[in-house]
Amino acid sequence: MAVSWSMRVVVNVAMSYVGAGVLALPYACSKVGVTAGSLIITVIGLFSVISMRLLLATRNRALALSGDTAVPQKLMHGDIALAAFGAGAKALAHSILVAAQLGLATGYYFFVSECLGQILHHVGTKNFWAGVLAGPIFLMTLEKDLNRFARFSLVAQVANAVAFGSILWYDLETLKGQHQQPQNIAQDRNTVQTVHHPTVGDYILMISVTMYSFEGAGLILTLEESLPESRRKYFPRLFTVTVTAITIFYVIFGALGYVAFGASTMEVITDNLTTSEDFIDLALFSKLCLCVSLFISYPLMMIPVFTLIESGYSVPGSRLVGDLGLRALLVILSGVIIMSLPEFASLAELVGAVGCSALSLVIPAVLHLKMFFNELGQGGRAIDLTVAGVGCMVSIMGLWNMILSLTEESKIGD
Repeated sequence: MAVSWSMRVVVNVAMSYVGAGVLALPYACSKVGVTAGSLIITVIGLFSVISMRLLLATRNRALALSGDTAVPQKLMHGDIALAAFGAGAKALAHSILVAAQLGLATGYYFFVSECLGQILHHVGTKNFWAGVLAGPIFLMTLEKDLNRFARFSLVAQVANAVAFGSILWYDLETLKGQHQQPQNIAQDRNTVQTVHHPTVGDYILMISVTMYSFEGAGLILTLEESLPESRRKYFPRLFTVTVTAITIFYVIFGALGYVAFGASTMEVITDNLTTSEDFIDLALFSKLCLCVSLFISYPLMMIPVFTLIESGYSVPGSRLVGDLGLRALLVILSGVIIMSLPEFASLAELVGAVGCSALSLVIPAVLHLKMFFNELGQGGRAIDLTVAGVGCMVSIMGLWNMILSLTEESKIGD
């Protein structure tokens, strides 16, 4: 059955945005509360839509200035930066893109390995499964055509929908059980309100995790360029509608997960799901669906990285051997990172604060301001400066918060 071009756009945008990061939203909301958490998610969702539309407009301007009809299939963040600022900016933009996409894909790999380590703990730990999955993930990265990948993306998105639906159902069932024990609910709410007071670090964590959740910035240009020229004018509208729906879902998912489990909400919401003897074990079922979805998502997130690196190096001898070696090396690097980090939340905070904020907010806004400076009024320049300023602030505060957290942990260890 053929997949329509519009459905392919919606599926690929949703696939590139909805990933492992959303699983940490309930925990982040537990640190700042439902109201603040929902507001942060909504604002970052709005900024994500604005910045990506700025990026698409800037891409079109860079394309028009180049006058090269061959550029559309190759144009990436660094190419736009080259047109705006020069070679140094191109190198910086490409470096940020590679680091951010590798970090996001590694987060998928991390979750699948950790989840299998919990489900099949009698077979092996997270590190064992990271090694086992390296081969299959490498084979998945051999697919280069985003259009042919749409069918895999559709399977992954169905698995995502089933998994998140199961988690939401579990949350609702937990709330239903709590309503049958009003005294326990009152005690839990009292504990949340009187014991924990949000700190600056908590708000930074919430912002960083949310930035990580809106993780599709590196794929936007690739997704648009995968469409026929006649269809590209519809992409911004489809993108806006899809990300708006994703934002609403994030608010519901984060708030409901926190309300269901209160102060006991764990770093990854699936850890709050306990196995049962029911005919359908929702906890196990949702985890397996997420494993399928995120396993398929790894190569999708790495497409810009492979495209960028392969276009910028020459391999003596066989090009095929060089391509295969590059893919194998990056998969191995992801595995090494997974084995080096004990917690998913640490990876999510670091990648979200530094990589995603720079790629999603700073780069698009700065490039748009440079390319359209003479045409923008004060309002347009204010929007660009605000988006870029927020992105810089998130990056600096997130990195500083990570340094403080590592320092405190080292002191405790001593």
